Amino acid sequence: MESEKVCVKHFYSGIPDFSVTILNQKEIIAEKIRSLFQRNQPRDYFDACQIIQSENGIDANLVKQKLKEVGMEYDISKIFKNANKIYSRWEEEIISFTNKPMTYKTAIIAIAKYFRYKQR
Repeated sequence: MESEKVCVKHFYSGIPDFSVTILNQKEIIAEKIRSLFQRNQPRDYFDACQIIQSENGIDANLVKQKLKEVGMEYDISKIFKNANKIYSRWEEEIISFTNKPMTYKTAIIAIAKYFRYKQR
């Protein structure tokens, strides 16, 4: 995918806006969602919930392609397979990682709802 130029507005007045080149946002999001399938890190669940709440949209076909590149399949149940591991490390890792408090329950419910996952 083509890279994109985005405008960065500085939080201090008097400093002019500037542009930076970034990866395509759809690709960044697809890579973040792929990490849910590959790793068991609370930060991946936190990021996925933030993406879902931002309503940027997730390109499922691009996620499938990213998974295929690493020899994995698009199986939503894999996101929830190690939920107990994620839960046990949530407080310690997320509190030190961000100043935006989010509970494990909030994140996992948002992800399950977005992917229409129902535990069997």
